[in-house]
Amino acid sequence: MKNKSFYVMLSILIIVSLSCNFISGKGISSENKSSSEVELGEVYTSSEGGYSFRSIPGYSLEEQWGITFMVAPDGDDKNGPLISLIGGLNNEPRSSQEIYFSFLDSLNSSFEVLEETTSTFADAEAYDAHLEGEQDGEFIHVRILISAITPTQQFTLAAIAPADRFEEVAPYFNAVLET
Repeated sequence: MKNKSFYVMLSILIIVSLSCNFISGKGISSENKSSSEVELGEVYTSSEGGYSFRSIPGYSLEEQWGITFMVAPDGDDKNGPLISLIGGLNNEPRSSQEIYFSFLDSLNSSFEVLEETTSTFADAEAYDAHLEGEQDGEFIHVRILISAITPTQQFTLAAIAPADRFEEVAPYFNAVLET
């Protein structure tokens, strides 16, 4: 697993969740913008994921099996800039901590957790972390929020971008999270 990219690891986490029946079924420069100043688009609902959010104008949007990707016009689906939302039902109870540490265990060794906090999201414990590492020869920055909304429902929001472009996607992470 040491040579796997972050994107592959995120995909593996999703696949593992599916296989274990845990889950059913150029933006605004953000350097000086708060999430409340970011314009968002129409409300999008993922019935399979169990969540709704406001989309990012100009970003492509694709969803399948409760996993949504919004990719910047000049981005790619591996290194971004992109925002990803993942939701679904667990057949077995899992805590936010269990889901978060499972995610960390799946990462390749080049990733380092820069900052990690716990907070509340939808009245549930959430792990919010910033990570950096190399993926496909590019140094990327990731922000991820993982929460077990209930013991049987999980939600993940991630922002992924080349490290030198992360500030472009950061306010979208906050703005989408607030919706």
